[in-house]
This record gives sequence, C-alpha cells and structure tokens, in this order.
Amino acid sequence: MKKDSRNYHILVIEDNPGDFMLIQEYLDDSILAPDLIHVESYKEAFQALTDPHSRPYDVILLDLNPARP
Repeated sequence: MKKDSRNYHILVIEDNPGDFMLIQEYLDDSILAPDLIHVESYKEAFQALTDPHSRPYDVILLDLNPARP
C-alpha cells in the first residue's frame, strides 16, 4: 500500500490508551509521517487548540467516554 506523503498535523483526543495505540498504528500505516498530538480530556484539547505556538490542525479525531458523576 502506498502511504500518503502529506505532512498532516493531527490532534487525537482519546481517553483510552489501547484505542489510541490502534489509531496511532493505523495512521502510521497510512501516512508517511503523521504529526500526532495526543490528549486525553476536553481540557487538554482546549489547551492544544488554543496554543499560540502550535500550527493549525489538519484533522481532529475525538473519542471520549462520557464523564461520570
């Protein structure tokens, strides 16, 4: 399979380490050099999205379990 050679800047919001590993493996298999940023909460995502030193994201993947009381 030919890998996509575009330099994607990807934010992955995933609170399950096992699921993140699967996402990372898939992206590594599909994209030549993905630039992945991994966060585990909405708060961390907000910080990543509002960081003035970060370039804009090409893709945002979100998979969080609902907060429990």
